[in-house]
Parts: sequence; C-alpha cells; structure tokens
Amino acid sequence: MNAHAAPVADAYPLPDGVADAELNLGELAIVIDTSTTTLAQWCRDPSFPVLERGGNGREYRFQLSAVWSWMKARDAAEVADSAARNEQLAQMRLALIGGGDEADGDRELDPRKRAAVIDAELKAMQLARLRRELILSRAVQGGVEGLMLEFRTASMNLPDRIADAAGLTPAQTEATERVIAAMLEELEARVARMDFGDEGGQGRLT
Repeated sequence: MNAHAAPVADAYPLPDGVADAELNLGELAIVIDTSTTTLAQWCRDPSFPVLERGGNGREYRFQLSAVWSWMKARDAAEVADSAARNEQLAQMRLALIGGGDEADGDRELDPRKRAAVIDAELKAMQLARLRRELILSRAVQGGVEGLMLEFRTASMNLPDRIADAAGLTPAQTEATERVIAAMLEELEARVARMDFGDEGGQGRLT
C-alpha cells in the first residue's frame, strides 16, 4: 500500500457502521458503485492505494478504508482546486476590468471577507453533492462505462435468443450477429467521444 495512505485514512475514515474489508477488483467495484474499467484506470495512478497488484493469475487486492480515503481526499482536492480557480479568475477580472458599480460590489471585499464567501460556496457545493444535486463528471463517466458493459453483454446474447424465438437459419443468425456487433461498435465509438465536462462543463455526446 502507498506510504501516505495511513495519514489520509485518518483524515477520511469510513462512515460509521461500515466495517473495513480487503476486497478484489470486482468486489470493490460493487461496493463503491463504479466500473472495473474506472478502477483499472485508477490503478495506473501512483497515488491510488493498491494492497496487492495482480497479474499472472493473481487478483488485485484493495483495503476498503484506504480506497475510500483516497476517493474522499481527491473529491476534496477537486472542490478546493475549483474554488481556488474561481478566486484566481475573479482576481484576474478585477485587475483587468476594475470595480465600482453596484453589480460588482463583491470585488471590493477585503481578503478575509472574500475567503469567507469562498468557504461558504465550498460548503454549498459539498452539501449539494451530499444531496445528489451535484455529481462529479468522473462519476457520470463511470456510470456510463458500467451501463455500456452490461448492454454489450446483454446484446451479444440477442442473436441466439432471436434465432430460437424466430427459427432463424445459421446464415440469418450470423447476419444478426454482424448487425448487432456493428451497432455496438458505433455506440461505443460515440461514448468514447463523449465530453464529460472535465473543466466543469456539462457532458455532451458528439
């Protein structure tokens, strides 16, 4: 496990009533409600806590408390980075445009009051996330990837089911398989082109 995982775990413990556990990749994906694809991407991040790396027939192993702490720390860092970026943009705008009119009265706030405003906005964002009114783009991405995996699995069984129900010939079954495979390929290509709003925008399909 990463050397810095213990201090982070102290800062972001598991919620009350949740017992710590050692999990494999599939189990962890279920527990934290994300896809194995997303977890595989996280494993390439040097900061992500992996208890045991898999390979050659061995499973990846993870400590739930360490992964939870890593997720919460990253969420907090993203919110803080966003607040800092907004403050930086406000300072740039103030320097370029200046203040004075009533609509821009907040530009005249002293640093202490401005920090209080940013802190209030930060807490409002955290509350919105707890209420599920605000969702991080990576959570949306993980959900889409999980749905695509389930859809592909279900779709690949369709030709046989259609053949049994409709009495298709082998040639017709193969044609059905090709149509479904082409449909899945196109859908996956469209998902791959999705903009999940990494810079704070709304996701869109191109």
